[in-house]
Amino acid sequence: MKLNLILFLSLIIFSFLFLVVFYFQYQHQIRIESDYTLRLVEKQVSNIKPTNKLNARVFPITFMSADLENLFLSRILKSNCQVFLASYYSFNSLGGILPTFIGKEKKSYIYGHGKKYYILEQFLNSKSSSYIKDDDFIFFADGMDVMFYDNLQRAVEIYISYLRLEGFDVERDREKDWPILFNAEKNRHPFPRNFYQFIKNLDIKILIEKYVRQQNYPKKPYCAPSTFNFINSGVYIARKRDVKSYLRTIFEKIVKDPKFLDNDDQGIAHYVHISNSYHPVYPIMTDCNLALSITTFNSCEIFRSNDGATCQVADPINGARPISIHSAGLGCKQFCPCLSTSVNQSPLSNSITSTDLHDLKKDFGVIVYDSDHDSITIRPVLEFCGKETLFNIEQDKCVYKNY
Repeated sequence: MKLNLILFLSLIIFSFLFLVVFYFQYQHQIRIESDYTLRLVEKQVSNIKPTNKLNARVFPITFMSADLENLFLSRILKSNCQVFLASYYSFNSLGGILPTFIGKEKKSYIYGHGKKYYILEQFLNSKSSSYIKDDDFIFFADGMDVMFYDNLQRAVEIYISYLRLEGFDVERDREKDWPILFNAEKNRHPFPRNFYQFIKNLDIKILIEKYVRQQNYPKKPYCAPSTFNFINSGVYIARKRDVKSYLRTIFEKIVKDPKFLDNDDQGIAHYVHISNSYHPVYPIMTDCNLALSITTFNSCEIFRSNDGATCQVADPINGARPISIHSAGLGCKQFCPCLSTSVNQSPLSNSITSTDLHDLKKDFGVIVYDSDHDSITIRPVLEFCGKETLFNIEQDKCVYKNY
């Protein structure tokens, strides 16, 4: 009996030690692969020479916690493949800057707006993001309903134009906190009552005066002709250093619990913006002139034509071409046909066909950040999207909505 007990305990101890060794070997292998990927991405990025005055690159990032292995089980991922990835590579060449997916973590099926800020902050402060320099730009966009409509690198000049309207000098003020430039829309969301869930020390007077009374919502003089007055946090851009500073500030001063799943990233941005009217929290700009991105909610007039052969989109203020189009809310019936036309008329299909299969794996991919292990890998787009999915875009249901 005693011998059996000794054998049993020995087996448990041996099993435990085996699991410990296996775990550390697994972690070590992940780190080796991540470091290799990091060197590969850094080399690829170093070959891309910026043409803007800040000598900065723009890196697209989205939150995507769907399982990249299960496209046909995931309407979310299918929407990402068609709306986000197909459009991005239609206007941005293969072998350039790869999009970055953040959000691969335990219980990845649980979606919450709060994760977008929390995991982004973790990523930007980790070694895994070192391929993005502090003076490079982060272009964050929702991965299911934002389509690209021009080369993303042009976004730096758009940002600079707003920065100058705010009185910043790009050389003199380089070390200051620069504003986050948010997408603008006609609709004000979320409801004021929701702010109690995630804002600590909520100042009800500020909320009523500047948010409930919509006519008092902050509006800059250069936004005068625009009716796109309210923040939509589904698209924003700023230098990496400024996004890090913004996230650090809101977690210290504004948000009750940074890990709370129901933190509303848009509500947080609204509250920072209206609070700035009374005491500076963090500088914010809205893309009220629609140069960066157009939100389609109550704005379907932006689609000038889509006859199946061409798709023309222009902002209703200046008639200029935006970098992206955000199908917020119920969207517009013209969005999916426009996406389909843009993708299928682009050089993307020919580029895929003419590119060597080995090069496709690294040139036509996404960088996936695993927040559980603080590591990155490159996933070839064709492995989880497939060419048929990328180009056979439904005319009325290309955007996944859970409402």
